[in-house]
Amino acid sequence: MLATDARALAHRLGSANMANTVLLGVLSVRLEFAAGAWEAAIARHVPAKTVEMNLQAFREGRRLEAVPLARDGWSAPPTPQGAYRIAIANAWCKGCDICVRVCPEACLRLRDGGLAEVVAAEACTGCRLCEWLCPDFAIVVRPRTAMAPGGRA
Repeated sequence: MLATDARALAHRLGSANMANTVLLGVLSVRLEFAAGAWEAAIARHVPAKTVEMNLQAFREGRRLEAVPLARDGWSAPPTPQGAYRIAIANAWCKGCDICVRVCPEACLRLRDGGLAEVVAAEACTGCRLCEWLCPDFAIVVRPRTAMAPGGRA
């Protein structure tokens, strides 16, 4: 598992919305695709007016040092079960399955309609991988005491 503050870097680049592109850059150095292929895909799939900004975020992400995390190396005490709430905005979820695949505690799954749903909220440790890697910002993970009644933090 790796961690980096992509949102802070994206904010410094001019838009916190570029956090996913920063993370794509971090991921790209760990996969066997040429940087040019990634950049071509970005240029093809983002709105024309944001191409340069996205390419800059991608390149900065490639330069970031992602910090390896090991469960037994964390300094925080274990989280009590059920201490976190996971909220999913169904209107934003496109069913990409990223959150399901990255959740170390198997808290999520794709339901029949293809959207993510919480199946084991009590197992959530608050790692926020699902939140950080959701390309549509459809997931929010917060301590139960920090969540508003409507589910958003």
